[in-house]
Amino acid sequence: MARCWLTLAGLLALARAPGAAAADPPECPLPARCKLGGYGQNEYPYTVDGLQVMIQYTDSGYFALKCPKNITLDNPALPRFKSKLRVSKAQLEDCPAPRDSYADALERLNVLVLDKLKLVRPGALRAAHLAPLGELPALELLRVTSCALAALPAGLLDAAPDLLLLDLSDNRLTALPGGLFVVTKKLRMLNLSRNRLTTNVFDSLAAVTSLTTLNLSFNDLKDSCGGAADTVRGSSPLQYLTSLEKFYLRKTNTSVICQDWRTSMSRLKELDLSYNNISVVTFTDLRFSSEAEVDLRRNPVARLEYSRDDVSRAAAVTSPLAAECLVTYVYEDDVMYEVARASRAAPRRSGASSAWLDLSPQSWYDEVCRLPNFYAYINVNQCRRLV
Repeated sequence: MARCWLTLAGLLALARAPGAAAADPPECPLPARCKLGGYGQNEYPYTVDGLQVMIQYTDSGYFALKCPKNITLDNPALPRFKSKLRVSKAQLEDCPAPRDSYADALERLNVLVLDKLKLVRPGALRAAHLAPLGELPALELLRVTSCALAALPAGLLDAAPDLLLLDLSDNRLTALPGGLFVVTKKLRMLNLSRNRLTTNVFDSLAAVTSLTTLNLSFNDLKDSCGGAADTVRGSSPLQYLTSLEKFYLRKTNTSVICQDWRTSMSRLKELDLSYNNISVVTFTDLRFSSEAEVDLRRNPVARLEYSRDDVSRAAAVTSPLAAECLVTYVYEDDVMYEVARASRAAPRRSGASSAWLDLSPQSWYDEVCRLPNFYAYINVNQCRRLV
């Protein structure tokens, strides 16, 4: 069973005052139901309603609470600090999500988290549990993964202008609330993989131009710039994300390589299009304006299209980003099929202005076809120079 994780970093721009007194151990608000059973170095075992609850803490350092089964953060018998405990890091382990919010639950324990909050296996989360994050102006990192989260609260990030990383992977999100990224002008890394998002998510992401890493893998996004039948590839709604360096679209049911991924994203270093429905690759599809590694493994690539002009451009010295090689050999039952000839020749069809290379039937191997600025992982065995 997947474990639910929630991690926040950079919560408050505060620090403990020098010379502040160390906090005393938490006290039991209901002595009939709560008792301290002795303690070791920074460890305090309590018995709450007959069950052992372990608390660890160091003043200004960290606070950790491990809940046994049937003990929740809403339990009024949980021990709490008499004076405010300020810690840089806090961890709540195996504690089911509270009825209200984690901010309220920590307030009841009299714990103030300054930098990082980590939830380990909190169970299913609701949008309401995340709502108070809008009150954390110094928030820099937020991870909510494998928590069965189906929706985000409106205005979740409205007061998080310093957010750098947002990871919402492995949840049940079908859409993002409008205006989610209005103030997150510093957001660099966004992971939305393994959700239930569709093509409409592109509109929500179009304005997040600060992103350098975007992971949308394992969502049913389909095509965002036309389809495989279109002769000319269009641009996707993400064409203004020109700072992207890593873009992951693994198993998203896409069938084409969008124009803006090749031309607008001039800083792109990694593009993962593996496990998709790309069956036709054109010569233009291989012309990237950056030194990108493009993963096309496990696609049903059956056709490579190129024209006489494409061959001429590849031979021209003034075309440094032209493909150095195309798929040349594929194997099926140890029989070699030559599907492209590495030469300066015109297309295979004599007199034709364009041609295509039939790559089926075939049995692909996980070898690498390297191009000067395009590393095409398309399960080929061998590459030859095109020019």
